[in-house]
Amino acid sequence: MKTWVLAVTILAGSCVNGAASAQDVSDKSVATVTGETTNADDADRQVIAQLKAQGSDITKPTDVIFYLYFHTQGQAETLRAQIASMGFTVTIQPNDNPPAWALVANKTLVPNEDTILSLSHTFTTLAASQSGFYDGWEAALVK
Repeated sequence: MKTWVLAVTILAGSCVNGAASAQDVSDKSVATVTGETTNADDADRQVIAQLKAQGSDITKPTDVIFYLYFHTQGQAETLRAQIASMGFTVTIQPNDNPPAWALVANKTLVPNEDTILSLSHTFTTLAASQSGFYDGWEAALVK
């Protein structure tokens, strides 16, 4: 059984959610981000802190999943090869809520601040290049 911490980034302009809190959801421990902040980097830092607070060793590799959303499947498909060339397993699937398509990028990596912030910036830029948005990441806890 894996335990996950989720970083939810809601992009409306530059607004994202802020302080992380944990709750049990079936067999996952999920951290969501609450409270407004205007700095996505701070939200990422807060989720990394939540990983540490839940006992995760952020110096060890773990499964990390990033979420990007697009209005069309074609927009998502345009980025598939580029993200896959970065070592990610990429799936593109219909989304129940608009926007209609999710690109999910999964990779085993060390979820430290430098890595996460760099990837969040990259995914924000890539998603915007196709009129989509980057919605955040989640990581499995590693003891």
